[in-house]
Amino acid sequence: SGLPEDDDRTSAELTAFQYLRHSPDCADLTALWERFHSTSDSQRKAAPLLALLASLLRCFAGDKIEHRAFKLQLDGLASSMITRRLNALYSHLSSGTRSRINAALALISASSSRSAKLAAEVFSNFDFTLSVLPKLATPPKATEGEDARDVVDRTDLLQLPSRHLFVDLVLSLLQPGERIGNRSTFSNKVLCAGVLHALSQDPPGLQLRVLQRLQRCLLSPDSGIAPRLKTVVLGDSALDQLASISSASKPDAKAAADLSAEILLEVCTNPQHGLCPRSSKLGSVADLVKDSKGGAGRLLRLLQRLRAVDLAPHARIVVAAGRACPPVAAAYLASLPYSLEPRVSARWFGTAALAMNLVPSVQAALAAVLRQHCLQAGASVPDTSLQRTLIRWVVPPALGKAVLGRGIQHPSLLVRLMTLNLLQGVLHCFAALLRDIRCSASGLKPSAAPAGDYPGHDAELPGGALVGGRGVGVDTREWMEFLEAVRQGVRLNLPDAQIILAAHALLHKPAAEEAAAKMQQLARARALQVLVGYQRTLPHLLLDSKFDSSRLLPADPRSLDAPLQLGVLCMLQATGGADGDDAGGLAATGYTTASGASGVNLSSGHLLALM
Repeated sequence: SGLPEDDDRTSAELTAFQYLRHSPDCADLTALWERFHSTSDSQRKAAPLLALLASLLRCFAGDKIEHRAFKLQLDGLASSMITRRLNALYSHLSSGTRSRINAALALISASSSRSAKLAAEVFSNFDFTLSVLPKLATPPKATEGEDARDVVDRTDLLQLPSRHLFVDLVLSLLQPGERIGNRSTFSNKVLCAGVLHALSQDPPGLQLRVLQRLQRCLLSPDSGIAPRLKTVVLGDSALDQLASISSASKPDAKAAADLSAEILLEVCTNPQHGLCPRSSKLGSVADLVKDSKGGAGRLLRLLQRLRAVDLAPHARIVVAAGRACPPVAAAYLASLPYSLEPRVSARWFGTAALAMNLVPSVQAALAAVLRQHCLQAGASVPDTSLQRTLIRWVVPPALGKAVLGRGIQHPSLLVRLMTLNLLQGVLHCFAALLRDIRCSASGLKPSAAPAGDYPGHDAELPGGALVGGRGVGVDTREWMEFLEAVRQGVRLNLPDAQIILAAHALLHKPAAEEAAAKMQQLARARALQVLVGYQRTLPHLLLDSKFDSSRLLPADPRSLDAPLQLGVLCMLQATGGADGDDAGGLAATGYTTASGASGVNLSSGHLLALM
């Protein structure tokens, strides 16, 4: 006896067909039931009978017209088991004997899986407060040298771990399209917690069945389950289990791992599931670290537990969740669970790449939080708490002054290049934040910022759009003081300009190999772009270093590669103040250096050559 698999269904239904033709009312099986349950001693021998009834009730459960008569007969038998014989089933469930427990669970799940009506009968009649149910949901203990997740012979129903039959029972109560029944099942903590809180310890096949049912009955657009209930079902423990399943590496666990990662991606990016905050509430996530019980706080905790550096699916989830909820990405980067202490290792490069991919979301988070403040507090200047949050998001602790400095001076050229990429991303976010603060001070609505050219930026992001029409009541002086406080706070966490200048000078040494030469040219261009970022956001740093941008331009600009030409032009534009931030204008025949000295005169031929 056992649970018939798909390839055995034909022979099982043939046997059931022959039996029902000779005993339409199942009188002999009913008589056997009464005989085996007449005394407590006889009940101990009833497990094979219950398993036989379970196998019989799994036959003719479809809607084929030719099976209608047999279906109705078996539906009546299942209904009688549910309504009149539950006390006997309770006795089996509480017996402590695996074969009796398994047979009883199989009989109940076989009855409820026949139709939505019978599932509703099971749910309304069965006592789900039985103290034994949580014990039945407990995974079996693995013996020494064995894994509890190893696949066991599923056809030997009486020898299966009781948890497997408990999961079968819960899955039989979840039927696609049955909104009311599914809502009742998901509202039952004993059932959902029993299945989900130990799911990673189940065999991959059982995990896959549970995940497929979750996807169809809980997460589908037509499930009818409210976001609040979804967050209860997919609590921290359940999300931990999904994260663990998605990190499995065994070949037989790949299907379950892929589906688990797909479910996590959907839950972390779709506000309909209650975990990812809606875009209209992004600004309120500024204090999400304090609001640990909210969706944003739970989302942040989940992302911190993922192995984003080791597993590509987890990295995709983190980046996608950051795009869906930028403040969570900023808070994640501010509490990055990985070290960025520069070293030549795959893990370090993976961590750096992850951080760069989150930079666009950080820029959006800065604008969103500042926008929310302006909408809620009007013309008042943000307090020191928000000021610290903005500084921490612009320069995360993992990317502090010392770490960036050591990375820029690292012996490995590739490490230096990646560190310069990270620093450029920080400066890009910083420049966007300063622009948004200026717009708030002016009470005007800024236009969208142009897309940056830093690594990891693959889409244009709004640079401001904070608030419009606030010309009345804006204290420009207080906003400018706030801007300077933010500027000084960020400055304390960035490496000195002399370090970048020294690294740029070191990159002029000729490389032995062609590949190294190309990487060196790219690093020089990146160093120039970092200097441009310093000039636009912290011009006094370059002023203190007595930097003269005229030294960047050789006699023949055409000798530079295209990235270097672009970097030089950007530096000339920044030192000339063409972006309107901190310096004077860029003349047609010359420019002003950061030190205030007159730079070299550029003939129109030089400029045309660069263009």
